[in-house]
Amino acid sequence: MAPVDARPGLAVGAAGLAALLWSTYYPFVLALPPGEALPILVFAPIFGGLCSLTIHVISRGSPLRALGRDAGNARIGGAGLLFFAFNALAIPAARLVGAVNTSLVVLASDLLGTPFLYYAIWRDGGERLKRRSFWIGVGLIGAGAALAILAGGTTEPVSTATIAIGIPLFVVNSALILLLDAAIRSRPMSAVLAVAFLLAAAAAAAVGTVVAGPRAMLGVWDVRTAVLLVAFGITNFSAAPLLFFWSVRTLSLVLPSVLQAAIPVFTLLLVLALGLQPVTVFAAVGAPLAFVGALAAIGGLRRTPVREAAPIAPVP
Repeated sequence: MAPVDARPGLAVGAAGLAALLWSTYYPFVLALPPGEALPILVFAPIFGGLCSLTIHVISRGSPLRALGRDAGNARIGGAGLLFFAFNALAIPAARLVGAVNTSLVVLASDLLGTPFLYYAIWRDGGERLKRRSFWIGVGLIGAGAALAILAGGTTEPVSTATIAIGIPLFVVNSALILLLDAAIRSRPMSAVLAVAFLLAAAAAAAVGTVVAGPRAMLGVWDVRTAVLLVAFGITNFSAAPLLFFWSVRTLSLVLPSVLQAAIPVFTLLLVLALGLQPVTVFAAVGAPLAFVGALAAIGGLRRTPVREAAPIAPVP
């Protein structure tokens, strides 16, 4: 795979923009009707997958039959199943234990689980993990986000239910990012994401049909629901992951994952902007604190060249 000709600053900006787009995940879920969980699981990934597929075909002119082989790729297929599992956990979690608590679990996964698993598998990013400035930044990001979320207006306590649904969500999120990262080392990002998301939609459709029947899976559509699902798919299941993994190809996985710690802060700011929660002193202090932490974690950034021949990870 050819190296990406991009400056580290642009890659950092892409990771930050991905965090902003991914922060809309929970407002989208809460804006859609509560009874539309199965259509969200099916149609949002379809729209995102079709968007990525269109980008892939236009940018590369690749024949569609070449994507058929990707569906049989163990890493891409596994990523599709994990993406289905992530949505199946995150969507009810946002409704049952709250969007803020759910985003906090994903924050912990991005901040701790993904970078350490990545280093354990690839032995990459270890230099940064040994830097004091990196850990100071991680601490500030975690403190700022936790302050903004836990003390910044959330009405849902951290309960047993949060822990019960949070542990598998933590593991699934980190494993999903690692499998997608492994897959894009040998295949174009847009192709990998298109196939993975369409496989996730197919898995959701199959499970939904068996468990609840075709009518529940299709849901009750109106113009507002359709617009929200299309926008949800394009932002969260196409644009955000493309930006994130474009950043990963330039910086490796550690820093872009750490920058996703901004997701819960952005989520809180979106919720506040929509008038769903009051603006508190904790939120006003926590958001800039997390931003300062991101600057500290990025400090001393040097471009990491992307290898032409990536190592083979010990995963399927």
